[in-house]
Amino acid sequence: MMKPDWDKAYFQAVVSNIGIPAYFCFIGYDGVNKYASDAADSKTPVMFIHWEPDMFHVTHKGLFDRIFLPRTDPARVKLATGDYGENGYGKKTNNRWTWTIRLWKSPNHIISQVIGCDNDSTVRSIQFTWSSPNPGNATLPYNCDGGIDALPETIETSRSCDWISENRRVWTGWVDAEPACDSSFYDYKVSECDSNAHRTVTYFWLLPYAPNPEFSVECSGGSNLPEDVQIDCEYMPTSSPTFAALAVLALIVVVLLAAAIVVVFKQRDAPVIRRSQFEMLLWMLFGGFFVMGAIIAYAGRPSRFLCGIRPVLICMGFTTIFGALVIKSLRVYRVFMRSDMKRVRVTLLRILKFLSIFYVGDIVIFMAWFAAAFPEPTITTEVATEFRGTVDRISCSSSSFIFTALLIFWKAILLVLGLYLSFLIRNVSTDFQESPWIFGSVVVALIGCVLILPMSYLVSMRASTFYVFLALALIICTISIMCLMLVPKLFRLKEAAMSSTSGTSTASSMKSRTSMAPASTILTNIADGEKKIPRDASRKTSQKYMHQVQPLANKNVANPYFSTINDEVTSTTNAL
Repeated sequence: MMKPDWDKAYFQAVVSNIGIPAYFCFIGYDGVNKYASDAADSKTPVMFIHWEPDMFHVTHKGLFDRIFLPRTDPARVKLATGDYGENGYGKKTNNRWTWTIRLWKSPNHIISQVIGCDNDSTVRSIQFTWSSPNPGNATLPYNCDGGIDALPETIETSRSCDWISENRRVWTGWVDAEPACDSSFYDYKVSECDSNAHRTVTYFWLLPYAPNPEFSVECSGGSNLPEDVQIDCEYMPTSSPTFAALAVLALIVVVLLAAAIVVVFKQRDAPVIRRSQFEMLLWMLFGGFFVMGAIIAYAGRPSRFLCGIRPVLICMGFTTIFGALVIKSLRVYRVFMRSDMKRVRVTLLRILKFLSIFYVGDIVIFMAWFAAAFPEPTITTEVATEFRGTVDRISCSSSSFIFTALLIFWKAILLVLGLYLSFLIRNVSTDFQESPWIFGSVVVALIGCVLILPMSYLVSMRASTFYVFLALALIICTISIMCLMLVPKLFRLKEAAMSSTSGTSTASSMKSRTSMAPASTILTNIADGEKKIPRDASRKTSQKYMHQVQPLANKNVANPYFSTINDEVTSTTNAL
């Protein structure tokens, strides 16, 4: 129908009186034309009221059939009130709907709104309202009846807003029954490293039930929360008892090194220490401090400072220890192995210049490394093997391995040079050359590298286990090298002290016998009446035999100029 004011209630009453079941909709003149034309195009049956003549029937000629209504009865027309519906024909009517509208089969009756998408909240709330609420009571619908006449309760969920928008059919089912709990409703967190070098994986519901966190608000039944899982830490924590024990052991080594420095310095004038170039011995002992410092620095959570200082301490310790050994050998080589047999003076300042070459190489490599690819503390996400999920691990990482390779190559050159020089001076007097001990020190260093390098780059193991191997290897190698270089000298010092004590006793007894011999002779000669022996003659005889004693050390020297070189080396070890 067109408009309710045109032929008010007439056509409704006529259609109802002849028994045609129909609903009456007023959509205007243009609306009726369009509605009828669309129905004709789609071949849908439709009944509408129109006028003739009209251009609509000219443009749509032959598409519609005309229905002739019965003629009116004047008596009944007189009873008309000009209205139709509740008060039609002068009586109250109640036009009930003939079917029930189901709530979820007509989603247009309810509007859902998601709360919590505009902030950083981890909880989203799905709230429901009627699309046409009752003006008197907003909790009741106004355009539907029957079915579910109450709004669903608000759904609280941990799902993201995008998921809610894309999975409407899934969460609409949660109105009638909560979903079964599964892994999508809980999450986990990984703790920091504890004193046992472990990290604990703890599971929790995304929306826990406040009175009992073991249950979830958004699901019921199904899976329970998994048990906590322990995983290995990616570094050795400083709170670990193992680290404390190794740190104490490193401090003990530091104390021993300090004691050795004091002993060497006090005995610097002893021939054994002086010929071994006590300055280089002290320098070598100072290198042990760097190595012990590296043991402390390699523990703890990686930071920018620790990532930078760790390789520096290792390299400085290595260069200081083996640089001192190489320079010792080089000095002996330059003094004893010259073919022209000329007197050579090698001062301490000169050998320190040679030693500085190794440090300059280290400094250049480190400056280039730190400028181009500083080893930053980097967090990487890895797939966990102990549980289903991922874990963030922090470690010192550099974007280039070339600088590490250069440092290893530079240290290899230092070791090879030490081996070569120790081989060249192997025939020099044992008072000056230390080829067996230098060779042994190099072998110890090589064994340490063979143990440490594969564990660093080829073998996968716990960080705490690797730290124990690293610390023990550094401690054992440092102690072994120091013992190889110092213990033989301590034994020789002891032998020299014992020999000095024995020589003093022998000299004292010889002196007493020498002083008593002339008196005895005089007394005898006086008693026997023989010729007296002059005291000066006795003294000259004693001095004659005393000048025939030669140092035993001269037997081991292959160089005929030993006495001159011995004095030179002995005198130049303290020269600058």
